[in-house]
Amino acid sequence: MPPAPPGERYEDLIEVFTVLSRTLAEDESVHDTLQSILALALRLVPGCTAASVTVLDEQGKPGTIAATDDETRELDRRQYLLQDGPCLDAARRQQVNRWTLAEAEQHWPDFTSLAKELGLRSRAALESGDLVRFGELMHEHWEHKKRRSGKMSNEQIDEWYQLARRSGAIGGKLVGAGGGGFLMFYARDRNLLRHAMTSAGLEEVRFKFDFEGTKLILT
Repeated sequence: MPPAPPGERYEDLIEVFTVLSRTLAEDESVHDTLQSILALALRLVPGCTAASVTVLDEQGKPGTIAATDDETRELDRRQYLLQDGPCLDAARRQQVNRWTLAEAEQHWPDFTSLAKELGLRSRAALESGDLVRFGELMHEHWEHKKRRSGKMSNEQIDEWYQLARRSGAIGGKLVGAGGGGFLMFYARDRNLLRHAMTSAGLEEVRFKFDFEGTKLILT
């Protein structure tokens, strides 16, 4: 599509900034305001098809507080898992990154290749009911994360993980901020894994999946 004539672009800018001023003046949450700004970005920025807002908390842990669609949120989530990627790099350095896809693949090959490959393979394994393959991909992802950062694990966690692998676990991961938290596994023999982990002094924490989302409970 050819670019719009300067006159039309100017009118678009006037309209967008009018809407933006109205949005900022309204009494709405930060999330809603950011969502409105992202929607305007899709209209204002030539070639923009998706956008999100990444913030770092006091510990430097990243999170997405607004995005134009679920796919963009998932792309952000994969950057956080890999601890690397164009958006995460921009947030950490507090600078603008301008890259073509080819350039991004050169700068962040792990993100652009592994994120696509692992995500698609894990989804395919789950949708097909191949949980053994899903467990194998968990292990592959965990090993990749450890290579990316020496702070992801420690000697004790590695010993527990290897014990689990020798005791029926196909794959697993550390659930938490890195260097601590909960070990989660997919196992062929759950009873063997439970016995091994208990013998090592670990406590099993039962959990279940919730499909209703976040709920506010008033007491």
